[in-house]
Amino acid sequence: MVGRKLKRYQDYKSRLKFYARAVNIKITYITAEDESAYLPTQRKICLERDLPESVEIAVLLHELGHSLDDALVNKTTMNEINAAYHAVYSDKANKIHKYTVIETEKRAWQFGKVIARICRIPIGNWYYKAKRSCLRAYTKD
Repeated sequence: MVGRKLKRYQDYKSRLKFYARAVNIKITYITAEDESAYLPTQRKICLERDLPESVEIAVLLHELGHSLDDALVNKTTMNEINAAYHAVYSDKANKIHKYTVIETEKRAWQFGKVIARICRIPIGNWYYKAKRSCLRAYTKD
């Protein structure tokens, strides 16, 4: 994914790590072969190592957005979301699964913007480019 340098990258990263600690989420870095992800049962975000600065901040905001989304849905909805992701990643998804995943991803990007406001991180085109790129991965057929 193409990204760019951010003037206040270290400051933004520090603010997001502080926010993650405040909501009891651990951030770990993984190899590029794996995809960044939020693991709700472990309260952990696995973030790809060596992402461009703008992409790293955008993806971190997005993954933190998943944690906020998870906090706001009931257990039944969470089970439906988990089943939809499982179906998508095992290539067994129907239209409802795909719709559920896309809507969950969109909400996580929206919640990422909320978290950016809380952390006083201005959102720019770099955020929307990362969003489009990530959503495209779920809409390919």
